[in-house]
Amino acid sequence: DETRHYYNLLTSAAYKPLITKPTRITDSSRTLIDHIWTNNLRNTSLHQSHIIITDISDHLPCLTTVTSPDIFIKGYKNITKRKINEENREKFVKKVSDIRESLAFHVNNSQQTSLEKQYDDYFFHLTKVYDDCFPVITRKVHSKTLSKPWITPEVQKLIEKKNSLFCKKKKKNSPVITTKYKEAKLEMEGAIVKEKEKYYRTVMQTTDNSLRQKWDAIRLIINRKKVSGNECPIPNNIIGNHYASVANRLADELPDLVQDDIPSSSSSQANDFIPTQHFEFNAITEREVYEKILNLNSSKGPGIDNLDVKSLRSIAHIIAPHLTQLFNKSLSEGIFPQCFKVAKCIPVFKGSMLDPSLPVNYRPISILNALNKVFESILHRQLTEHLEKHKLLPQFQYG
Repeated sequence: DETRHYYNLLTSAAYKPLITKPTRITDSSRTLIDHIWTNNLRNTSLHQSHIIITDISDHLPCLTTVTSPDIFIKGYKNITKRKINEENREKFVKKVSDIRESLAFHVNNSQQTSLEKQYDDYFFHLTKVYDDCFPVITRKVHSKTLSKPWITPEVQKLIEKKNSLFCKKKKKNSPVITTKYKEAKLEMEGAIVKEKEKYYRTVMQTTDNSLRQKWDAIRLIINRKKVSGNECPIPNNIIGNHYASVANRLADELPDLVQDDIPSSSSSQANDFIPTQHFEFNAITEREVYEKILNLNSSKGPGIDNLDVKSLRSIAHIIAPHLTQLFNKSLSEGIFPQCFKVAKCIPVFKGSMLDPSLPVNYRPISILNALNKVFESILHRQLTEHLEKHKLLPQFQYG
C-alpha cells in the first residue's frame, strides 16, 4: 500500500524515523501522521524525540533535540536584563540611605585632591550598591514570548495548569477531568484578556504628551507597528573604530583653508564682534539639582553607568547634596569629569535596502549617563540666559 511504499522509500535512502508513536488520537482511532526523519545514523544517540501532549490542535506536536554545538536554534535568544521591580527599588533606597555618610566622605575627602578621583570613587560606590540590588539575569526566551509581554508569571501558571489537565484528560477521559480542564481553559483565557487589556492601558498611560508617542502606542495596540530587528552583526571593535575615525577621515577630505579663503562679509562680521559682557557660572543650588533629577525622562535608557532614571529619582533626596558639591567643584576648578564624557553608542540600521555588513550603513546613537544630563541641563540654562539677556546670539543663529 502507499504507507508501506512511503516507509520503504525513506528507509532505502538511509533515513530513520524518530517518531514511532501515534500523534493523532481520537476516541476511535490512533494514527502516526506527523513524522521526523534523520539520515545521521551514526549519532542517533544524540537525538531525543518527544511528542507533546497539548490541545493546540488535534495533532500532537513533535520535536527532536539534537546535541551539537554547530546547530543554532532559530527563534530563541538570550536576554540579559536587570531584575528591576519595586521590591528591589525599596531595597536600593534603604542601602543608599545607609551609606549616605560614606558617599559624603568621597565628596568631602580632603586627602583626595583630584576631583576626577572624587567623581570616580563616588560613582563606583553608588553603582556597586545598584548592582547588588538590581542583579543582572540572563534567560533564554523565544521571540513569540517577547512579542506577548502580557503573559505574566501568573498567566503562565494558568497555562501550565490547563496543559496538565489536558494531559490527564487524554490519558483518562473521565467527565470530572474534562470538566476541570474546561474550567481551567476558561480561567486562562479570561486572565489573558485581562492582562492584555491592562498592558495596553499601561502603554497608553505611560506615553508622554507627544503626538508621535501616542500614535506609536496606537499602532502597537492594533498590531500595525513595524518591528524591525536592530541587531548589528558587525563586531563591536570594528564598528567602534569606524565611528572613531569618521572625524579624521572627514577632515582629510576637506580642503585646507587660509585667511584669504574666508569671504569678506564673514570676516568683517567676525572682526566687528567685541564681547562686552563678562560671564561666570553661578553656584548650583541643591534644590536645582534635586528638581532636575525628578524631571529626568524615564523613557530614556541608562548610560554606561547602567543607573536607570526611576531608581535615581527614588534616591534624589539623598544624592542631590553630594552632586551639588561635586558640580560646584567642577565649576570652580574648570573640570568636566571624564566619567560624564563616555557614552553608550548604539548602532541603528539606516534601511532595509542597505548592506547590513557595512559599518557606514549604521547611524550611531549615543546614550549619556542620566546624571550627566542633570549637570549639562543646569549649565545650558545659565549659558542660554546670559546669551539671551545680553543679546549675544546673531540674528541668523540656529542649531
